[in-house]
Amino acid sequence: EATPEELEAFAEAYIPDSEDYTLWNVDEEQNKAVFFQTFEDVDGLPLFYSEEGMITVHWYPDTNEIYSYRQAKLTEVDPGDQGKKLITAIQAIRNLYQQNMLPVGTEITKASLGYAPYSVLAQSSQGGIYTFVPAWRVEAQLSDDTAVNYFVNAVEGDIIQLPPPEPAAQQ
Repeated sequence: EATPEELEAFAEAYIPDSEDYTLWNVDEEQNKAVFFQTFEDVDGLPLFYSEEGMITVHWYPDTNEIYSYRQAKLTEVDPGDQGKKLITAIQAIRNLYQQNMLPVGTEITKASLGYAPYSVLAQSSQGGIYTFVPAWRVEAQLSDDTAVNYFVNAVEGDIIQLPPPEPAAQQ
């Protein structure tokens, strides 16, 4: 199995600008790791589940040899209005509770800030203009020991579904 340290070392050695990403998840069943892009202009926080700012690495299960990676990178960031007041982590957790998102026996293990995709303002041949909203990532352990992540808009307090739902198959 590929360790986080091995994956980070691979990224550092072979993937351009890998220092602009943070390791998000290692999926041993799918032999896949995901890195999310971060920006110093916005406090070095990650962009959660942004297809435009992500590295995906795949490896062979028997040898742990990496056979491919895909990198997408947002290059220009306008930090926008950073003066908005954000809700606290406790308020985000309270919102999850009030929306019946936390099953009985759930233990909150960590809350951290990042950015969630909000909308695509424009698309062109040179790329798109995307907006992101500050979001709380609330990490939790369910009573059956399953680890889950919840995301809450840190400005408005709404629950955000991440990763976004898969589009329905076309018939």
